[in-house]
Amino acid sequence: MTPISYTSAGIAYDRAGPRGDLPVVLIHAGVADRRMWDPVWRALTAEVTPDLRAFIEAERSALVRGDLDGAVEANLTWWVDGPRRDAGDVDSAVRDLVRQMQRRAFEVTADWDDIQESELDPPALERFADIRVPTLALLGALDLDAIHDAARRVADGIPDVRRVDWPDTAHLPSMERPDDFLALLRDWLIPSEPTSHH
Repeated sequence: MTPISYTSAGIAYDRAGPRGDLPVVLIHAGVADRRMWDPVWRALTAEVTPDLRAFIEAERSALVRGDLDGAVEANLTWWVDGPRRDAGDVDSAVRDLVRQMQRRAFEVTADWDDIQESELDPPALERFADIRVPTLALLGALDLDAIHDAARRVADGIPDVRRVDWPDTAHLPSMERPDDFLALLRDWLIPSEPTSHH
């Protein structure tokens, strides 16, 4: 389960799963505590894959400790390096730039706790068929399982989509292979003319 949260009255709770869906509240029996739901919790919150949950917990625990550097490093580890390779396998310039961008994002949003969030109805995941423009979806094969699932949903849901998978990148393929990305984008924007036979 996720790190413990508390209501203003001091009651412990966990919250997980996609927002915007019908909420389900699980209340434990008097002879038990929240752990009684452990056998079904993973299935009920399956929008969050184990690797994404590990990232969320790493980032959240660092932020709770006030360890901004640790939270930034969690983002680098999971999103830039990816779960299947080490930091030494990634261009250090890419890691350094993302480190600067992510730290800045944390600093800018530090006081956003009081901002009201509103969920789309219906949720974005149910609106892919409404996208009526050509779409290019690029997936780094070394990315988190949750992103693989998202790429599948995008490819299955958008009517005019081209999905491309790169085996040697994680979450930021355009930063890791900018020249290849530019070539891919140009090829997608200006498709080659079909050859006519005389």
